[in-house]
Amino acid sequence: MEAQFFEKVEEPEICDCCRKGTSIIYLGPFYSEETIETLCPKCIASGKAAEKFQGEFVDFETLTESISDHHKKELCLRTPSYTGLQQEYWPDHCDDFCEFIAYVGWKDIIEMGIENSIEFTSKSEPYSTYKDIVNGSSCQGYLFRCLSCKKYILHVDCD
Repeated sequence: MEAQFFEKVEEPEICDCCRKGTSIIYLGPFYSEETIETLCPKCIASGKAAEKFQGEFVDFETLTESISDHHKKELCLRTPSYTGLQQEYWPDHCDDFCEFIAYVGWKDIIEMGIENSIEFTSKSEPYSTYKDIVNGSSCQGYLFRCLSCKKYILHVDCD
């Protein structure tokens, strides 16, 4: 269930941004006109990768308008993203973006004991049979948590 944004590799690879060797490489999406193979955590966290390649880790256009530009820039330019079946969607709650917790199925939600306390994203509403969500399937759940109130938010994406 654990989110894997990075992978530890035995042979260091060269980060396309800083040109230094790194044994920890980013696995998620990066939207840029340039083809980027390897990014290190330091270049992502500092915003240097997004600046150098004029790219985003989360598509700015998909974000809620009510959230501040500061939070949007932090998410899009310095935050590693999960990989969705279609377009990634990053929910917000309590005036900030939520943290990504894990890829989940309904079985995982039940095992965590949160099936009666999660909130579904508005983007998830068309999916009426949440019990059919299976981790790693064509109907995938993405679990987030509010940074402020700690409420769990579930986004569902089916291909």
